[in-house]
Amino acid sequence: MRPVYPVRIAVALMSCMYSCTHRAAVMPEMAPSITAEQILQRLRHLRSFRFRLRYTISTPAGPLNADFRGVWQAPSRELWAGYWRHKGVVTNIRMVGDGDKQYEQSGRHLTCRLLHLKSDGPWRRGLRGVETQILEQVKSMLLDVKLTHVSSTGSHFLYMFSARIPLLDPMRERQLRGSLEVSRRTGLLESITCEDELGSTVWEARFGDFERTVLVDVPFVPTTSLLIEPDESVAIWKVWCMNSHLSSRFRLLGWRYRMRGSGCRRYRVYLDYDISQSLVRLAISRGVVELWVAEPAGLSSTKDSVKCVAGDAANRVFLRRFLGRNTSLSLQLDFSVQVEPALIFRCPASDPADSMVALLVNGECLGVARPQGDGFVRFVDVGKEDYLRIVAALAAVEPWACGWRVVEYSKMIP
Repeated sequence: MRPVYPVRIAVALMSCMYSCTHRAAVMPEMAPSITAEQILQRLRHLRSFRFRLRYTISTPAGPLNADFRGVWQAPSRELWAGYWRHKGVVTNIRMVGDGDKQYEQSGRHLTCRLLHLKSDGPWRRGLRGVETQILEQVKSMLLDVKLTHVSSTGSHFLYMFSARIPLLDPMRERQLRGSLEVSRRTGLLESITCEDELGSTVWEARFGDFERTVLVDVPFVPTTSLLIEPDESVAIWKVWCMNSHLSSRFRLLGWRYRMRGSGCRRYRVYLDYDISQSLVRLAISRGVVELWVAEPAGLSSTKDSVKCVAGDAANRVFLRRFLGRNTSLSLQLDFSVQVEPALIFRCPASDPADSMVALLVNGECLGVARPQGDGFVRFVDVGKEDYLRIVAALAAVEPWACGWRVVEYSKMIP
């Protein structure tokens, strides 16, 4: 049995190298010239950290207090757990931010354990706000401010600045002063505080546990419900294989899903995306993607290999020669021009007389295009981005012998 110590040592050294790259001591002579942007960049380059945020603000209806603990995980995940107190009522809340989505649980009896996400009722999903973006809150406070180096203690540099808190004081009606502490050893921000002269508005955040291995799980909130079955009669053992293939395709598409059996040869599928029925049908189809050399066909043509282009009976082509299918094709997605998303294929070797190439998906012609001089053929106007991503996922693997059909399709309210 091979010893594992060299592997562990290598992993430890790599982790140390990564950590040292983004955590460097701040020399005393550097302290007066450090900027707010540099402080933020050091945090953004980390893999994870924990934080605690507390704030108090006076409102006409009484003071509003909040206290949250959280975890930030690169590149854009955050977990928040804490409470709001207003008019003597305490509302416990948990929030998860992931990309542009935000998930929330709230209630007076919610168990606010930071990393405990699987109880206490359903999650609600919506668009992400600044309330689950700790670095954005800090950035808005430090935007265009000048830090003044005040003192150097044994382990920290202390800075003062003229503060603003857009989240709590959007009209800038209060005169706020801020202070922050930067570790001399790591150069990382460890605390930042803002308050007014009367102490009626206070915002305080502390940071720590830098680069600790903490994973933020994203709650699963189903949006689309499907009942599916094979589109032809197959043996039950083949259905099990098809189920495995379907799971692999969902993962290839990056779709989060849940699946369970629902009777003989049927499955109930839950997706956490708002996906149209036409896209679902394409995603669970056999997934045959083909390129053919084509030529225009007259309306009176009766050849078997005649296809209507994009369903247009007045635009028909004759499929003259097969070029390739699925994994034999080299495909790229091009979204550089937003109004014209495109599929780009490297055209297989063909004779100079080939002046038109047809793209077929599951036997239907999506479009035709002429090869470019660089050996690529570019298909535009064949679908929007979501549609093209699915076609690319279909082409990345061999087609299935049998696909699925949708028996029931419904939307769920998250």
